[in-house]
Amino acid sequence: MVKDEKTGTCYRADHLLKDFCNEKLQKDLTMSSEKAAELKHVLATLDDLSAEALGAKIKEYGITAPETKNALSDPYPFNLMFQTSIGPSGLSPG
Repeated sequence: MVKDEKTGTCYRADHLLKDFCNEKLQKDLTMSSEKAAELKHVLATLDDLSAEALGAKIKEYGITAPETKNALSDPYPFNLMFQTSIGPSGLSPG
């Protein structure tokens, strides 16, 4: 996850990088073949990037918060699985 440094809105770092690469590949018709190959490589290896590598790519490409264009924090781990209560009484963790 990364946060908009001014508003605190959270985003998935991998999704921001993926969207940036796809948009550049589709819309930038003047891009060199080397740059296009680099972006395709980033897309192919996106799931294997560490938090540090994601942060480095976000900074390298100048990716900002989608709505506000504010700077983003460094990526940090976030567990997408979280505890919830189940059962008729709601007292059993699930």
